[in-house]
Amino acid sequence: MPHFADADVAVLKSAALLRVPGCLFTQEDFEHIMTQTGLNKTQIDTWARHFRFKIPIHQRETYLQMDAPDEEKDNTQLKRCYVMAFNVTPTLIENLSFPKARGGGQFVQKYLFAGHNHDADSGELFLEFHEQIRAYQITDRLTDLGAKQVSLITFNNMDADESASDALARILSLGSEAAVSFITRGECSAGLFEKARSKAQQIDSQKKQEEFNEKTQLALRMSLEGIDGKVDTIADNVDQVKIGVCDTIADLRIEIARLHGVIGTGALKLAYVQKERDRLENKVGRQTCYFNRSEERGKQILELQHTNKLLTYRVDDLQKALDDKDRNLRNHIYELEKRLKDKDLFIDALKTRLAEKDSQLAEKNTQLAEKNAQLDEKDSTIRDIRAHDAATWLIEEERIFKKRVRDAMHIV
Repeated sequence: MPHFADADVAVLKSAALLRVPGCLFTQEDFEHIMTQTGLNKTQIDTWARHFRFKIPIHQRETYLQMDAPDEEKDNTQLKRCYVMAFNVTPTLIENLSFPKARGGGQFVQKYLFAGHNHDADSGELFLEFHEQIRAYQITDRLTDLGAKQVSLITFNNMDADESASDALARILSLGSEAAVSFITRGECSAGLFEKARSKAQQIDSQKKQEEFNEKTQLALRMSLEGIDGKVDTIADNVDQVKIGVCDTIADLRIEIARLHGVIGTGALKLAYVQKERDRLENKVGRQTCYFNRSEERGKQILELQHTNKLLTYRVDDLQKALDDKDRNLRNHIYELEKRLKDKDLFIDALKTRLAEKDSQLAEKNTQLAEKNAQLDEKDSTIRDIRAHDAATWLIEEERIFKKRVRDAMHIV
């Protein structure tokens, strides 16, 4: 498997920097990189292919000149993405899972479609989840499983699946390579898959056109070499006939060789320009319908933005009213708590006074009991005195009565 150490990546970036903006390696580039890194041609070509897809053409030179790209974790939340990586196996892809950092469990995958290149030990994956997952959780998981040069690309969720279908078509187009096998898990929406398959057919047609252009360039080079050979023959004949003009002919041959080199370079540049033109024409053809729909979408977006702005104002007003109501409620609760605290203090004071009154009442009750005892004692004494006075009175009345009786008898 390719190791892709920092030194290997540095060699690849240095070679790509010499070929910006296209970053298309020549045979000499392949031989140099293979000698320096030990990577095979398929691995080098696949790395370049990944690089061209990942980095936009206007950013390639800046990216390649950077000593080390920022390695900050990508916290983007997504449900679908496209992943490219080396050092992956079919077994790794088939058993690929993404455990959650908190709470246990795993992120549930809705759909996985991957193309594995056995010659390059590389994989290109289209992943779709039932729930949101952060980009760094995907790249970190693949890196932990031993993958190298992991690259992740997200999609535009507002482009009617154009970017997602482009990525899926890119994987489907790998089917033309003998060393590629596909791995599928889950189900993909029929509309997205059909759109991707149509784009994959366009990519295959473009590849055939590029092969035809390469063969045409080869035939052109062979023709130029034949012309060069004829020029050499004519020059030899001229040397035999006119030795005096040898230097002039030699100079002409040098100029012809230089022009041949210019023609070869121009042919390569022309092929690149034609390739870019075809790619742009295909892209324009694909996006013509999209641009026609974009105007309507633009109007809808403006209406949605206006509605969103109105809703934002309404939410702000509701939030302000809610804050005012919350503030009033807090003030009312504060006043109630203050009044409740005063009532508690008043109740505590009443309890203290009641306890004092209870104590005084108990003391009065004790005094009253003592008074009642004294009254009972006095009542007993009075009863005794009254009983004695009554007996004395009766005796005195009886004496007086008897005296009166005696006096009456004496009178008689």
